[in-house]
Amino acid sequence: MIDDPIGLALVQKQLDHIARQMGWVMMRTARSPIFSQSHDFSCFIGDAQGNVVSQADGLPIHTGGGGFAIRAVLDSFAGEIAEGDVFILSDPYEAGGNHLPDWTIVRPVFVRGQILAFCCNRAHQSDIGGGAAGTYNPAATEIFHEGIRLPVLRLVDAGTTRKDLWRLLLLNSRCPDLLDGDLRAMIGSTEIGAARVADALSALPGDTVLDYLQGILGYAERLVRDEIGRLPCGEYEGEDESDNDCFGPAENKVRVRITVSKAGIHVDFTGSSPQIAGFKNSSIANTYSSVYLAVISFLAPHLPKNDGAFRPITVLAPLGTIVNARPPAPMTMNTVFPATNIVHACWKALAACDPPRACAGWGKSLHCVTSGRTPGGESFVMYHWHGLPAAGAVQGRVSRHGDRADAVRASIAER
Repeated sequence: MIDDPIGLALVQKQLDHIARQMGWVMMRTARSPIFSQSHDFSCFIGDAQGNVVSQADGLPIHTGGGGFAIRAVLDSFAGEIAEGDVFILSDPYEAGGNHLPDWTIVRPVFVRGQILAFCCNRAHQSDIGGGAAGTYNPAATEIFHEGIRLPVLRLVDAGTTRKDLWRLLLLNSRCPDLLDGDLRAMIGSTEIGAARVADALSALPGDTVLDYLQGILGYAERLVRDEIGRLPCGEYEGEDESDNDCFGPAENKVRVRITVSKAGIHVDFTGSSPQIAGFKNSSIANTYSSVYLAVISFLAPHLPKNDGAFRPITVLAPLGTIVNARPPAPMTMNTVFPATNIVHACWKALAACDPPRACAGWGKSLHCVTSGRTPGGESFVMYHWHGLPAAGAVQGRVSRHGDRADAVRASIAER
């Protein structure tokens, strides 16, 4: 174990900055407004074992389960990964994906001929085929209705792009021009990230690189365990629901029992509703991401967001339920619902554990997607972002909106 807190902090800061740089490259070079303006992508860096070590200011629902994607690459191409390779994946059942529209680019980082890290970019594509333009198909009853499914594929083979696979991907999108530019931006962001990660790790003594990365994860784990240690031990329950299965009224309940102990936090979804016919089922990676988001945000804002921080958190999500659906259940809406239900259910349980830390639920608003044809006959897809929903109240904090409202009321009273 590395006994060098200053060195660990410097390496962590370097990796965090590189992850942000990857995001800047993506925003400046992507073709779709969904990336250049709405930032519906996330960049992260993993170690050689598939643990997320660093993530940029993207979406926690993307990065919390990022390790599932890296480990899928390691499992699918064990012993066959070469320098210059780039992998792509999306499938939530076979490839560690959240849902089909989130395509993940995974690039290995070689230092002195050895894989030491992975640079990744997970981004929601404008259109991936399926039964509805814009990837969200409310009529879907199987994942096959939601678009092209990508297992782990080698998109770039030792520096050479596989043109046949590239054409296959473009052929399955209604917006191939957008997809072409966005894929190039994703690959470019990981190329720059990998070069800078390699430079940073090359500066460390060769026999200590893995120790530094493990030290970063271990430090995050200790911080989270310290926070958990301040909670009263016990079992706490929470529940949240949605009221339809996309085809009619239904009570879709996410039930959770959280056990806080000296060993950590165990999150058990036994008793949650069975998977439904519509596309509001969760993949296992999406459920883990939602749990990590809920627990880490509840504990403290300063905590690192990496797989070391997640080690004290264990999850039981019974197969065949809304939080861990069996194939071929559809699930494109899962990053919104049931992800929001999972977060709210966890917050309700944790609020019973430590009320002063509690956060009220956030507003459950949702954007819409429109599509059509240009005068030239080409398809277009437009995502409408309505802004953030109302954030839940937290004890001891006053928002700027609250300050402004108080000022308005005072002005009216004076009149």
